[in-house]
Amino acid sequence: MINYKLLLIFFLIPIVVCSQDNPANNYDENNHFTNDRCFYSLKDNYNIVLYAKKDWSISIWENNILLDGYGSYYKDYGYWMFEDSKSNTFEFQYISGKVDISWKKKSEEKSHSTVLFEVGDLNNKQNIKQNWLLKDVNGCLYLKNTDSQVLNDKAYYLDDLGFHNEAVMILQLILLYKPNRTVAYINLGDAYWGLNENLKAIEAYNKYIELMKANGKESKIPKRILDRIR
Repeated sequence: MINYKLLLIFFLIPIVVCSQDNPANNYDENNHFTNDRCFYSLKDNYNIVLYAKKDWSISIWENNILLDGYGSYYKDYGYWMFEDSKSNTFEFQYISGKVDISWKKKSEEKSHSTVLFEVGDLNNKQNIKQNWLLKDVNGCLYLKNTDSQVLNDKAYYLDDLGFHNEAVMILQLILLYKPNRTVAYINLGDAYWGLNENLKAIEAYNKYIELMKANGKESKIPKRILDRIR
């Protein structure tokens, strides 16, 4: 006859042990997370950037706007909460090198969620390819115009925050499939300029100028670009 009491104890013991160990494990993992590391929404149309600092403070940007708020870590449960000045809340967990994040805006009924990938992760280029590139009827890879705009925005925002290498990676990938995307060249030039790789920047700027002239938009070329190529 099965002893159900012993069977119940057998299953409960691991759960109790795990629950007791989790706070310490979560703390160690989050101590690694809060080490001046930046994460961004790579796989969807959201533009969320999260920066976890060594002092355990959190900064979040949405569409390149720094949110005025503060983050708190709940060590007993292993998750974070960030609340901005408009009472919008972000909840997230750092798990296996990525950040699972969800947020609820006071002005909206539904909540949103995504996964944030670390800036500089060597797998990001392949993740972007797998997520954003499509195949045509002949099996050739292509990038939709609307998706190239989304990726361009991500690169622009990252570059603006000082993450120039990540921006270069994304922009190069865009131009591989959209070689005549004018705005990507000026953004690529800016990213290279931020890296002090001025010769590469000027090359990208010259291509941008060439395309602007071809499209009859020479008068809209920013003066800073003309100054930099001299």
